[in-house]
Amino acid sequence: MKSAILSLIFVLSITSSMSSPPLGWLNQYWVMSGKVIWRLPLTVFQELSQTLEQRRAKKYFKTFRNKMVKTDAIEANSCELACPESFEILGSGFTRMQPDSPDHLLDFLNERVDFDGHHQRTLGYCWGHTSVTRNFNFLAYFDKENSAGIKIPTRQKKLRRFYKQIIKKIMKGKAQIIPGYSNLREFSSHPMIKNLLKTAVVKSWADQAVQSSSIPVFFNNFKRPMNYPKIYQRVGEIQDLLSLNITPKIHMSNQANPLFMHIISVYRVNKLDNGDIKLCILDNHQYEEGLKGCQTYLRVISPQNLKRLLVEYENSNQDEKHRPGPLYYPGWEEPHRNLTGWVREFNRTPEDLREIMRFARQRVKMCRQTHPFCQ
Repeated sequence: MKSAILSLIFVLSITSSMSSPPLGWLNQYWVMSGKVIWRLPLTVFQELSQTLEQRRAKKYFKTFRNKMVKTDAIEANSCELACPESFEILGSGFTRMQPDSPDHLLDFLNERVDFDGHHQRTLGYCWGHTSVTRNFNFLAYFDKENSAGIKIPTRQKKLRRFYKQIIKKIMKGKAQIIPGYSNLREFSSHPMIKNLLKTAVVKSWADQAVQSSSIPVFFNNFKRPMNYPKIYQRVGEIQDLLSLNITPKIHMSNQANPLFMHIISVYRVNKLDNGDIKLCILDNHQYEEGLKGCQTYLRVISPQNLKRLLVEYENSNQDEKHRPGPLYYPGWEEPHRNLTGWVREFNRTPEDLREIMRFARQRVKMCRQTHPFCQ
């Protein structure tokens, strides 16, 4: 009960901070209210279950991490080699999270225009959009020719229900074969499927953002901006996860407006010659043309370069909100929303590890059910 009440306070604090007229955010507010109030007992139960699952995820993480496959010690053409119970099983999903082609990105963005006629989007669905993209890249097995022989309904109503159930299971963290489609872009471009996926984005956003576990994320935004030791520690953690075929899901807050938060996935870390570091991100406001080659990034500015920027700032007439810091995200240079590119804080989302461990276990299970070496 306490966690649900805190969630309600969190919801009200966000909505009261919006500059939009009340009717502008009514639809999205309705989703949040339904999550917190109408589904109160279920919400509390889910949060208790997630706490236990988070503990199990940490245990499984250690097990998987220390279980990298030694191919020279495994019999060739064996099930263990084909479907390793380690983070190697995430390899193909990790590859799909690289924005080198449009095939593995959703056919719609986290933009108001993309939800016109479907849902009133005001706060943004970045948490849900990022979650849907990552879940499908790690858990969806597209089968264009339907080689698995799955019976696909022909009637429109039953066909919609068929794919709705597949989407629902994937968003619950279960690996699924998707017959009739080659990849996520093709799948999400079908009008009927696109509407189902937009609904999944909205629901996933509510499931993640309107939880007591998200309250610390929100309040941490008002702490002092991160210092370099903490920044480099978190960059090191992200690099470590990337080396294990894991694309971390992170949140970051705006320095000028701490109420403004964004959730994205990191797919690469680039160290620059001038000492800066780029966290290459899959931003749900960009199609692949703006993501390739680390064009969209969270930049860690080196201490030496920050000193130079601070000198330039002191010699300018800019106000305090434009004061340079060690973290910079170009996508937030939006004066009309009272935002600057400077980032106050970033960290992994509360559910990140729990989801990744579910992906790993599900991929092992699916591989061993379908691979000929395991039959």
